[in-house]
Amino acid sequence: MTLERARGLRARCLYREALAALAGAADAASLVERSRLHEDLGDYEAAWSDAERAGSAARLAGVARARGRPLEAVRLSEITHADEARAQR
Repeated sequence: MTLERARGLRARCLYREALAALAGAADAASLVERSRLHEDLGDYEAAWSDAERAGSAARLAGVARARGRPLEAVRLSEITHADEARAQR
């Protein structure tokens, strides 16, 4: 419920309220959403930290891109694709 509430708040551009709704986030989906919120607010350190805690290479790539590090974003994207390819085997 908290994740859906946070997404609804984000959809209405209520970013700080959405962050507050996810303050105690521990599951990967909520951490990814919180990472996006931090990125939207320009807090790339917090966005990176939540992406790491979520274990999301795709989210880390998004933060790297937002930080102006395109080569790092590509490298992280390649990790994500390699993991997906292994999982499909």
